[in-house]
Amino acid sequence: PIVNENDTVSVEQIRFGDNDTLAALVACLVEAELMVILSDIEGLYDANPTKVKGAHLIERVERIDESIMGVAGDAGSVVGSGGMITKIKAARVLMAAGIPMTICLGHAPDAIVHAAFGERIGTRFAASERPHEITPRKLWIALGDSARGALIVDDGAKNALLHRGSSLLSVGISRVEGRFNDDDIVDVKDATGHVIARGRTAFSSDEVELACGRTREELERNRLLAAFADKPVIHRDELIAFE
Repeated sequence: PIVNENDTVSVEQIRFGDNDTLAALVACLVEAELMVILSDIEGLYDANPTKVKGAHLIERVERIDESIMGVAGDAGSVVGSGGMITKIKAARVLMAAGIPMTICLGHAPDAIVHAAFGERIGTRFAASERPHEITPRKLWIALGDSARGALIVDDGAKNALLHRGSSLLSVGISRVEGRFNDDDIVDVKDATGHVIARGRTAFSSDEVELACGRTREELERNRLLAAFADKPVIHRDELIAFE
């Protein structure tokens, strides 16, 4: 499929916001083998090439961490409604789904052919060797809605979410950022502030602030917080991990 939101018949109320997000949704739904973004820039640089002389092209990205998100925030395409940061967020979901992505210069001769054959062109985002199951519901959580806040988790909770497929319990939450209601979409961050997951919370920020860090026994003894003892803050079915 060739995805360009500007070619669709739509109204403002149902816009996705940028082609990168829409393309990632389509790529996951059709289980694509590769997604290629044709841009006005050769790929992701370690600094904004229009501002920094000698900025280098990053040819391959194995993991999207704070450094990648940092350079993406200041080095972007000027074409279209999205920027480089939206491309990186799309890549983050695709990598988790096991789908590689390439950003390259659209005017380069045979750009799509080179990308399809895995040849060196632009920036290649490697696919996860252990792809997560990206259901349509999780896909919408990851790409279709903006996070209303964030939950900061400790190392134990981070390991459980990324490597054991666990739900997020209040005991593993260190603190809350922002104000949100139950059923809102929130980011899950590690102690360094890096987003490791996103999910739909079952409780409001006010409730989580009171319950975070407490053990099951402490929650069971508190009538106001007893619900946390039997229900995770974010159930695994409502959460997508990015690593």
